[in-house]
Amino acid sequence: MKEDFLQFIWKMQLFQPIQLRTVKGEHITVLKPGHENRNEGPDFLNASIDIDGHLWAGHVEIHARSSDWYVHLHQLDANYNATILHVVWEYDVPVYSPGKVEIPTIVLKEFVSQYALDQQRRLFEKDKKWIYCENLIDTVEDFKIEKWLEELYFERLQRKVEGMKKLLADSNSNWEEVLFWSLAKNFGLKINGDNFLEIAQSISFSVFRKLTHSALGLEALLFGQAGLLIETAYNDPYFKELQKEYDFLKRKFSLEPPLKRQVNFFRLRPPSFPTIRLSQFAHVYKINHSLFRSVMDVESSEELKAIFNVAASEYWNNHYVFEKETLLNYKKRLSANFIQLILVNTILPLRFLYRSEKIDFNIQSQLGLIEALPSEKNTIVSKFKLLNVESKTAMHSQALIQLKTKYCDSGNCLSCKIGKELLQNQS
Repeated sequence: MKEDFLQFIWKMQLFQPIQLRTVKGEHITVLKPGHENRNEGPDFLNASIDIDGHLWAGHVEIHARSSDWYVHLHQLDANYNATILHVVWEYDVPVYSPGKVEIPTIVLKEFVSQYALDQQRRLFEKDKKWIYCENLIDTVEDFKIEKWLEELYFERLQRKVEGMKKLLADSNSNWEEVLFWSLAKNFGLKINGDNFLEIAQSISFSVFRKLTHSALGLEALLFGQAGLLIETAYNDPYFKELQKEYDFLKRKFSLEPPLKRQVNFFRLRPPSFPTIRLSQFAHVYKINHSLFRSVMDVESSEELKAIFNVAASEYWNNHYVFEKETLLNYKKRLSANFIQLILVNTILPLRFLYRSEKIDFNIQSQLGLIEALPSEKNTIVSKFKLLNVESKTAMHSQALIQLKTKYCDSGNCLSCKIGKELLQNQS
């Protein structure tokens, strides 16, 4: 029996309280089970318990076996001096506090009904299920799922914000540089994200900003630092022009060496080739010379989308790689889906971090922006839809990704409000 499951049973008081007795036969009445302690020390603090007519105030410790008290060395820890009750599933030894006083112990399995245990086991037996509770999740009320999804969105947002805090520290609190780095990583997505971030970090943003008047200069800088301009056999005029510009910039600004490893083309659709993405990235800054101010100041998702309505250079209309022309000729514009990825993964987290430091910060405006974006389309969203959990906005889809990857996949059901609700209903 897992301790976190026992903690849940104790917290929700999912047992027969009238019959509750210690291993020595003392009658127990739980007046207050205490509040969960997520730090060091006993599992539940400040409980209030009547033991054979005597009122006790103190802490409750939970273990699978009573001997775990000694395995965890609680007898040497003064934090456990005020423990008034030991709750276990199996009793194998008596337990004494650091003050050498025997602690009353109850064996919880004697007071939890077999029906409740069978229901709980059935609920969380995975047995080829996509998620543990897939047969019961649609019995949870919609408003409770909605409330949990909102919490999960902010939990996922906070994880992204923490990553940006690290970038902010690395940049000596240069917000524009953090945006530059974060956007570059986002443009590379999973396959080239780390490569694109390394490319951006090899370029001083002050140098990059000086070139925002010139698409050729920006592309030469990015392609050169990506190691895409080292070929000597190409006769392509645009390629040679980029090479010439990069050689000039390299000398003028004493640039760091290019990326040592190659950017990836493998397993990418041509519109997502690094050549196309780097050109589009260059044009975001070519068109928006004050990009940071723009993305921080606008107030609607439509305005944010418009900022990234850019296309790669004309050369890429009929190219995906250098020198090889394609039969199709069209502008390689950022798609609506890609723009939404940029907003969800870079712009909204950075706005949250930047604005959270302001006195007039309004968390509802942050929620309004993500709720104004349509739901993302991915396997996780589709699977939850089959279980009657709808994703109507990008907030929902981000929350469902957090739910699946951080709770369902690891079987962390007892920390999930849906899991807790189902367990409580089944007990």
